[in-house]
Amino acid sequence: MKKVLTLLMILVAITLFISACGDDMEPTNNTTPAESEDNTSEEESFSSENDLNIEAEDQLDLRIGDKGTFDTTIGQFEITLDGAKIIKEKLDGEESQLDDLLLLDLTVKNISGETMLLEDILESTIVKDNLEHSGNHDASGYFDSVKGLTGEIADGEIISGQFITDINERDEYYLVQDSGAVSIGTTNQVMWTIPASEAQ
Repeated sequence: MKKVLTLLMILVAITLFISACGDDMEPTNNTTPAESEDNTSEEESFSSENDLNIEAEDQLDLRIGDKGTFDTTIGQFEITLDGAKIIKEKLDGEESQLDDLLLLDLTVKNISGETMLLEDILESTIVKDNLEHSGNHDASGYFDSVKGLTGEIADGEIISGQFITDINERDEYYLVQDSGAVSIGTTNQVMWTIPASEAQ
């Protein structure tokens, strides 16, 4: 009986000891409220610094002869579609991989405040014959008689040149920015509608 009582007393003592220790223990948190606030503001600052800030509105109703204004992550510029011509025969010994070739006369003005590359300016520019489908890029480098737009363009400089690509035979075509570039916010959308009847 004494052994049982002794055992019970030991158990009670251990229980009281553990209980007392538990009251003194507080959950540890290495992040203070001030540090949490600092982390939040750092994240917000990072997000703010990586905003693309494309401010120019989309221009979706341009025609031959109209000027489009571009606001992109590489700079600001203007493009005027001066003319369009459908070519049905071979050009410089090369024939279209589709039905015909579409030759566009373009004028580019750099308004970015710094020198740019024309290749960068036209990188996202394509011709579509259906807005739901992918388009075709400039292929002026394959034609000796086509004056492609390449090289540097200084701030305020105006340069004219040509853009040529393969097309299917349709009633109208569209000179636009690649939808992928628009969707990720690297450029506003600028679109010219080119009726085949006006590209003669």
